[in-house]
This record gives sequence, C-alpha cells and structure tokens, in this order.
Amino acid sequence: MTTMLKIILLTFLLIGTVCAMHLELLRVDDDEEHLNESLDLLEPEVEFPGMCWACKWAMGRLKSSLGTNTSKEAVKAMLGTVCDGIGFLKFLCNRMVKRYFDVLVEELSTVDNPAIICSHIGVC
Repeated sequence: MTTMLKIILLTFLLIGTVCAMHLELLRVDDDEEHLNESLDLLEPEVEFPGMCWACKWAMGRLKSSLGTNTSKEAVKAMLGTVCDGIGFLKFLCNRMVKRYFDVLVEELSTVDNPAIICSHIGVC
C-alpha cells in the first residue's frame, strides 16, 4: 500500500512539475510576443484602422490652409492643432502627427498631395 501511495505521489509531482514548466514557457513566450508587438508599433508599416484616412484628412486640411509660401514655423503651429477637428479619430491623428512631426513639416513644404505625403510616412 505504501509503495502504491509513493508511486501516486511521485506521478502527481512529475505531472505538476511538467505543467509548471509548460506554464512558465507560455508566460515567457507571451512576454516576448508583447515585446514584439511593442516593437512593431515603432515600424511605419504598422497601420491602425483609420490611420490612412486620418492622415489624408489632416494633410488635405493643412495643404488647403497653408498655401504655397508658408514658413516651417507656421507649418509646425498648424500641425499642433490640425487634429482638433477630426472627431473620433483625434487620438490616431495626434499620435501620427507626434510620431512623424519633423517628416511632416518637410513633406508639407513640398508640392506633394496628401495621399503621397501619407504614403511617404508609411501610414497608407
């Protein structure tokens, strides 16, 4: 009887150890996945739903307001407020402007249309 009890306890111990190791491996894989997702957010290829539309809307609005001979200071000032009128995509718009601020200042100084600008920064 005691031998049978020892075998059962040993079996439960082995099963518990294997399960604990498996769960630890899953946790490590999950942490790496979250890290990879965080790193992916830094890449311009990542597109959030509505980001392309928000970019085209904001760049179109800026292009129509800026005119042809506008200083970079004026562009910077307008970039800070352009997302205020976009509605429920304001968060995405502000995020895009903040992330690509310097590039957008340069792009808005060219004759490129909004679709090309948004393509150049990688959101469309």
